[in-house]
Amino acid sequence: MTAIFSDELAMLAIQALERTAFVLVDAVESEGEHSWSEEESADCLCARINYSGPSSGQIVLAASCGFVLELASSLLGVEPEDIDVDIEGKDALKELANVLGGSVLVELDGEHVDFRLQVPEVCEISDWPSGCETWAHSRLASEGEWLEI
Repeated sequence: MTAIFSDELAMLAIQALERTAFVLVDAVESEGEHSWSEEESADCLCARINYSGPSSGQIVLAASCGFVLELASSLLGVEPEDIDVDIEGKDALKELANVLGGSVLVELDGEHVDFRLQVPEVCEISDWPSGCETWAHSRLASEGEWLEI
């Protein structure tokens, strides 16, 4: 089974965002287990998707509300002001978790090994993983908004 590193995770997320929502982002340097400030954590949404198989784990996304609005409006083809972040925004973030989860599993040799993805769900910022033995972490940015994986 292949390991996923932070650079690869960032590239998978960049490709998923470009392919599914035409959202252009850049990977940015981040230190530690997360890069958001207390102010940013008060204004963000989170989603996760769990997977199981030969190994198990989860992919957790945290994003600024502005990023979520951009993502949802791009996915739905509407203006950001037409998006309800608590409805379409959360659904868009869960969809990104699902797409990214599939991409990660393929990288983990999911073409040859049986992995299962669970249904993505909204979670809380307090659910952000910490103290994990194996994990990759990436931060992406677009026009002052951010997404952490």
